[in-house]
Amino acid sequence: EHDADGALIGLVGVFQDVTERERAHEIVAASEARFRTLADHASDVIAIFNLEGVFRYLSPATRRVMGWAPENLIGMRSWDLVHTDDQQAMRAAYRDHLAAGPDAPSPRIRYRGRRRDGSWAWLEAQPTVLRDRNGAPIEIQDSVRDISAAKALEEALTEARDAAAAAARVKGDFLANMSHELRTPLTGVIGYSGLLKDREGLGPT
Repeated sequence: EHDADGALIGLVGVFQDVTERERAHEIVAASEARFRTLADHASDVIAIFNLEGVFRYLSPATRRVMGWAPENLIGMRSWDLVHTDDQQAMRAAYRDHLAAGPDAPSPRIRYRGRRRDGSWAWLEAQPTVLRDRNGAPIEIQDSVRDISAAKALEEALTEARDAAAAAARVKGDFLANMSHELRTPLTGVIGYSGLLKDREGLGPT
């Protein structure tokens, strides 16, 4: 307030209790700090990206698993690191998960991801959709692990199974052919033996 000459004579202020608001901010900050701590020490890659697939956060495990520095991928689309043969199925799996609703369990999505050195790693993602208070999806939090060793073992077991099945077929074919080859001459031998047995006047030799 000022007097008639413009001199300051008083101050009027409005005070508001923001304790609850500050407490809520502290809770959110503490929760985010705990998440960052867990993500920073997780062996799996933790990624957060928007509904267009653009990375907002990647955990330090990205460097160990894929060779990329996390900060180098921020702003990139996740699809750019996915093998072209896997992109269509992967996109469909994410679309289905988004459409399934907030209570849907997280799927396990397998695809090939490009390492920094240009090689491909088999990865398994388990996404969780983050939603606003109205239930609308806003972004995706993904937990991604390298399953290259498990995939190689799976392929080796499949090859071994196929080889065993092929060997069984070859064995079956061989035995069937041998049985046929044995039956053909034996049929004649047995037939003539029967005729000779029934013929009278033949000596013992």
